[in-house]
Amino acid sequence: MHEFSIVASLIENCERIAKENNAESIFEIYLEIGRRSGVNAALLQRAFEEFKVGSMCDGAKLFIEDVEVEVFCEFCKKQSQVVEICYTKCPLCQNEGVKIVKGTEMLIKRLVME
Repeated sequence: MHEFSIVASLIENCERIAKENNAESIFEIYLEIGRRSGVNAALLQRAFEEFKVGSMCDGAKLFIEDVEVEVFCEFCKKQSQVVEICYTKCPLCQNEGVKIVKGTEMLIKRLVME
């Protein structure tokens, strides 16, 4: 389960940010996880609960927001949200040649710390 290594990196990054801001504790972590990021949010949440013990995130709550997949069509020059598993065609004009522009990322959006 690669969520363990992701959580280890997440906690490390949160602690670094907290130290840069002279904080002693992290209370809330807000993440955005794209549906095509390859990260299972439920497994990430469980791994976080185990790995946070003894860190600056020990008392923190993790909030995860799913980010839908968006594609840009090279033919009609429009960006749109898609819900299908296959993203090879534009949902608007049905032409091929789309690029995923959103939904593959995992971002720390906000930390609440003191």
